[in-house]
Amino acid sequence: MLIVLIFATAFLPPTSAGAGCQAIDLQALLAESAIAPPRTVEFREERYNPMFKEPLVLEGTLEYLEPGVLRKSVQSPFQEQYLVEPDQVTISRNGQQEVLKARQGRMISAFFLGIEALLAGDPDRLKESFHYCVEGTADDWTLSLEPRVKRLAKHLAGMRVEGANGIIENIRIDLDDEEWHLIRILPPPGVDGG
Repeated sequence: MLIVLIFATAFLPPTSAGAGCQAIDLQALLAESAIAPPRTVEFREERYNPMFKEPLVLEGTLEYLEPGVLRKSVQSPFQEQYLVEPDQVTISRNGQQEVLKARQGRMISAFFLGIEALLAGDPDRLKESFHYCVEGTADDWTLSLEPRVKRLAKHLAGMRVEGANGIIENIRIDLDDEEWHLIRILPPPGVDGG
């Protein structure tokens, strides 16, 4: 669910660091990969669940409409849309809309606002919701995130964001019960996806 997406501030020692964490300047990394709204990217998401014989593959767009406002639109194999605003989350599917106020949609909102922190290159906002560990180099990096918020941690085990040369390429979202999603950010037409 990119959506999205995501992360961090001036380099601080990793707060939940594993043995492989390195001292990469997270603020510089996020500054290089940040995008300014409005911006739309296409995605391909694979959802893995032990109950599925094979992954469910979704395609659509992620939109960073303005600071604090994100929209994820699934276009295939069904249509579904999440609009995340500071005070509410609107979910549209099958011609129906459900509006969750900030309190009801707190988990979804925390997840999406974490994604937005990543897109905006805002490490301070990212740190509010996630512990992090960054590995690699500026040319090929991985940012691992674990939720700080207990309510979010009940459903989200963690996220792993991969990027290279200033571009976020993949976001893996690990949920509970061995379910996980892999979101691939597709390059714009005419750009080699490496």
